[in-house]
Amino acid sequence: MNSSSDTTLRHVIVGVGASILSAHRPALDLDWVEVVGASDIDSEIGRERSRDLGCPFYADVESMLAEAKPDVTVILTPHPSHAEIVISALHAGSHVLVEKPMAVQVREADAMIAAADEANRLLAVNFQQRHRPEIEVAHRLIEDGQLGEMQRVELVEPWMRPAAYYRSAGWRGTWAGEGGGVLLNQAPHGLDLLCHLAGMPRRVISWDRNIRHTIETEDTVLAMVEYDSGALGTVYFSTAEAGPRRMELVGTGG
Repeated sequence: MNSSSDTTLRHVIVGVGASILSAHRPALDLDWVEVVGASDIDSEIGRERSRDLGCPFYADVESMLAEAKPDVTVILTPHPSHAEIVISALHAGSHVLVEKPMAVQVREADAMIAAADEANRLLAVNFQQRHRPEIEVAHRLIEDGQLGEMQRVELVEPWMRPAAYYRSAGWRGTWAGEGGGVLLNQAPHGLDLLCHLAGMPRRVISWDRNIRHTIETEDTVLAMVEYDSGALGTVYFSTAEAGPRRMELVGTGG
């Protein structure tokens, strides 16, 4: 989705009422981005956000794709809807940027990738934390071999969420609305960074628990990971506790 100063890309937004829209606004305000449509199941907030963006509001995603003819479709909807909307956008000839997690089921993610290949369009998942300065430096150190051979990884991420957070939207903490709990909502960025820096583990053993929250899904996950090199690690996510979030990578070089 790279652009030059003389190229304008037509964007549409699905799920424009989502709170995460604020994180996308700097990109949507770039000179080479033109927002030509927005959609949301909540027509009241959808129309309000569309007016703010200066674009038409569409109650129906398929109509928006057909009429607005976007170059890029940005999808901000709850997780279980991602696959269907992504595939529709790709079939309409649009590139796609979808919020994490990519999908709830592996088979859905596979279908999304197949649709992107068939349509010869880009499908990107929003893992913007890879571009944090400290992550970029760590990646260079590892790629250059300065860390040596990886020996141990540790990822601890408390993402404290009060009960009010889950009450704020009926889909939160439900299997039908979210497809999972902390693992599907808060954990994807940390898991992506772990794989980005340390690589994909060959074996994972995990446990999940609901420790504090009155929700259908898990609020805590602990996993042990093993790599082809023999390196070992632990991974922990929870919305049931507060504290600092950290990642530690230990190699023979430091």
